[in-house]
Amino acid sequence: MKKILSVMLAICMLFALAACSADTESTADSSIPDSTDNSKSVPADEGTVDKSKPDEQQKDKTYTNYPVFDFEKRTVKLNNGIDMPVIGIGTYRLSPDEAENSVYHALQDGYRLIDTANAYMNERGVGRGIKKSGIPREEIFVTSKLWVTEYDNVSQAIDD
Repeated sequence: MKKILSVMLAICMLFALAACSADTESTADSSIPDSTDNSKSVPADEGTVDKSKPDEQQKDKTYTNYPVFDFEKRTVKLNNGIDMPVIGIGTYRLSPDEAENSVYHALQDGYRLIDTANAYMNERGVGRGIKKSGIPREEIFVTSKLWVTEYDNVSQAIDD
C-alpha cells in the first residue's frame, strides 16, 4: 500500500512540475525568460549574465530566480547550479526501522532524494539506511525540516 501511495505521489509531483513549466512557457511577458532557454539567467544582485562565456568564468556567479526542470533526467537545477532529483522517497510516519529499510531499498532502486524531518523522529534510521546502502553520500540529497522551536539555534539544530 505504501509503495502505491509513493508512486501516486510521484506522479502528482510530475504533473505539478509539468504545470509549473507550462505556466512559465506560456507567459506573455517577454521580460521573464523561457525556462527552456538557458542562454540567460539572473544573478543574485546584478542584471542579466551572458551565458556565452565559458562556464568557468560564470561559476558561483549565475543564479536563476525560476526553477529549470529537466524532465528527461528528472532533475531541477538549484540556485547553486546543482541538479537535484525531482522524485524521491518520503519518510513521514515511518518508524526508525521502517525508515532504515525503506531508504536502503529506495537507494538500491535508484532513488537519490530522501525527505525526512526532526519531528518524524526517524532521522537516525534514515542515516543508517544511507550508510547501509553503500551509495556515496555526495550522490544523495536529503531534505529535512526543523521544528519551529529550533529556529533560535538553527546551526546547533542542524548539527544535531
